[in-house]
Amino acid sequence: MDLEKLEREALWDGVRAAGHFLDSSGGETDLAKLSKDEMLAFAEHLLRGYGEAMKDKINNEAPF
Repeated sequence: MDLEKLEREALWDGVRAAGHFLDSSGGETDLAKLSKDEMLAFAEHLLRGYGEAMKDKINNEAPF
């Protein structure tokens, strides 16, 4: 199992989830202009997207 490859793929999935959140919110998309609450919501979507993707990717890998 190439964990680094899986981690990078999962991180990209997290970035996409966070980007989708910004696009669908209809508000500000410039990260430098986000309020603290908006930035925390963005980070939450990124981390949840990463975590869910890692779980899915690891569950689909054979342990040997």
